[in-house]
Amino acid sequence: MDITIRPALASDIDTLASLDFLTNADQPLGIPWSKPADGLAVFTSRFRFLFHNSSFRFLVAGARSDPSQILGFIVWKLPGGSDEDWKPEFPEGTKVNFLDWYLGGIDDGRKTLGIDLDTLYVLKNSDE
Repeated sequence: MDITIRPALASDIDTLASLDFLTNADQPLGIPWSKPADGLAVFTSRFRFLFHNSSFRFLVAGARSDPSQILGFIVWKLPGGSDEDWKPEFPEGTKVNFLDWYLGGIDDGRKTLGIDLDTLYVLKNSDE
């Protein structure tokens, strides 16, 4: 399959958030939500924030025959950029303590292993 790479459009954000959420549904990031729609709403909120933050960039891989078919994407932070302004509103029933524990463990593991992935935020591909 031939692919094309392009900058993401605002109209892609819901699809990107859904792809990211669905690929995490059976991973620990799928656990904290009392229902899947809650998790998807938080993922979508985050993606919208990052998309409109000048510190972040999005690229989308699409099928050349149908560019609207998103096959994968990448999100990265520019040097010196920040996402600290994002303040998520977690739906009632969200296991926030688990989420904090899990994400904190990822950060600790990166530091312990000396892995610097601070600029790479998301790298996903679809099953197609």
